[in-house]
Amino acid sequence: MIIDGCSVTSNNVALVNYGTPYLDVQPSAVLCGPGDDVQLQVMTAPGSTVLWSPPIGGSALTVTITQPGTYSCSVTACGIVTSLSVVITEDPAIAAITTPGPYVLCEGDSVTLHAAAGNASYLWMPGSVSGADLVVTSAGSYLVIVENAGGCTDTSAVVVVDQVLFAGPLSISGDTVCAGDAAVLLSSGPGPVNWYGDAGFTSLLGSGPSLTFTPTVDVTVHARQEQSGCIGDSATAFVDVKPRPASIEMEGPTELCAGESLTYTVIAPDTVTLVWSTPQGPFSGDVLVIDPVTLANGGIYQCQATYDGCNTASTTRTLIVHAPQEPALPALTEFCLGSQASFTLPEEYSSVQWSTGSTASSITVGSSAVITVVALDINGCAVTGSLEVIAEDCPLLVPNVFSPNGDGVNDAWFPSGGFLQANAWIYGRWGNLVHEGDVMTNGWDGTHQRSGERCPAGVYYYVLDLPRADGTAGNESGHIQLVW
Repeated sequence: MIIDGCSVTSNNVALVNYGTPYLDVQPSAVLCGPGDDVQLQVMTAPGSTVLWSPPIGGSALTVTITQPGTYSCSVTACGIVTSLSVVITEDPAIAAITTPGPYVLCEGDSVTLHAAAGNASYLWMPGSVSGADLVVTSAGSYLVIVENAGGCTDTSAVVVVDQVLFAGPLSISGDTVCAGDAAVLLSSGPGPVNWYGDAGFTSLLGSGPSLTFTPTVDVTVHARQEQSGCIGDSATAFVDVKPRPASIEMEGPTELCAGESLTYTVIAPDTVTLVWSTPQGPFSGDVLVIDPVTLANGGIYQCQATYDGCNTASTTRTLIVHAPQEPALPALTEFCLGSQASFTLPEEYSSVQWSTGSTASSITVGSSAVITVVALDINGCAVTGSLEVIAEDCPLLVPNVFSPNGDGVNDAWFPSGGFLQANAWIYGRWGNLVHEGDVMTNGWDGTHQRSGERCPAGVYYYVLDLPRADGTAGNESGHIQLVW
């Protein structure tokens, strides 16, 4: 520029394009819930001054907002002060299925899942199906993803849908049982089975692949596939209940003696078959006879009546076979003529009969003989026994010296021979009586019969009276010497 003929040059001036400041909100002015944030960025020319109002404060061009509210700032650019403000709201989306289940679908059934209202869009998974409702016809795990008007999204909890499909038909087997026995029915086919006692499927008998029960009469059983309220195929089976024969009784003894005859008789109808179990093995028939019985025949005898495959309870007898207890008698007994021999049966023997005619338990014999006896032993068994007695003519022997010193030799004085008693009178050297009595069994031991003191050693005089079995008596006298 020329002024007054002079060239004049001005200073440099910077020209800046001015635009009105504004706030850029990303991603939107809506918070979708806890943990979400919004970015506020001041869009203005370089060199501008920014001042944020509380609760932010400061001069940052970009701030992060996590709480809803109104946020303001002033921007000074090119000498122009511009006030900016934005309202941040909170609008979380809520995804909920109002029909949460779980569900079980029977074959051919369906269920409709409903999402809670109030959202802008709904997307069901799996399958990416849009809409607030979803019709389900197969098993699976289902959820819905929602988006509200503010652009917030949420995912619902999973709803489980199961489906019951019976893969095949049902069949069951019947049974034939005897009255009182358990019937067992078996099923074949898929799925759980319930058993019923009526065609209306109201009287439940049991559940599972088999049914065990005790019918009292013929019955038709109904079975049906059932699971989680779903019903499949059904089938029926017949149980035939056959009557048992009438009870039977066994008659016969419980104790016998070896050698006796055994007869067991069972009273039963002619239409039944009788089967026995015995110690000798099986037997059939209504009368069992064993003659004679032995010890091996003792034991348990059982009999059952059977008819058309059904039997009665066993009737039982336990047989005890006793071995006869023969009396213990000496085979040979010898004694001196003039004396006697006695024999006694133990007290457990009864109904005694000796060949001598005596029925007492004891007999006395005074002469040679062979004697037999019959009796009943302690178990009532008939027994026999025999003995032989020989009467010998024995000489009279009277010792003339003895020494009762306890050495086991000649410790007592007594005579021996054929007599019943040995009545003795023994006198001292002065004629005084020192002992009187029967010395046949125990003898005189050298003591005074009154004082019990030992008599002095020396010579003593004796007198013997010896009565015999035939009623006669012998008399003897003499001297004996006592030595200590």
